[in-house]
Amino acid sequence: SREGLVAASLADKTVRLFDSASGKETRVIETGAVQTRLSFSPDGLTLASIGSDNQPYVALWDVRTGRRLLEPPGHQG
Repeated sequence: SREGLVAASLADKTVRLFDSASGKETRVIETGAVQTRLSFSPDGLTLASIGSDNQPYVALWDVRTGRRLLEPPGHQG
């Protein structure tokens, strides 16, 4: 987690960010697939996820906005 933030992947194909001190949900990211792995960048501004819909893929998300930054082309697992 980034300092004070926890990420959780849910079966509804979202990633939800929570404030670790209050437990309050701070953002919902619509990912389009269940994410099996999550990791924050060292500065805590980007979240990397591995999705598993038919083929695994990696995506990067802006923690502040919830927008997808990048899904590397040609990733095969």
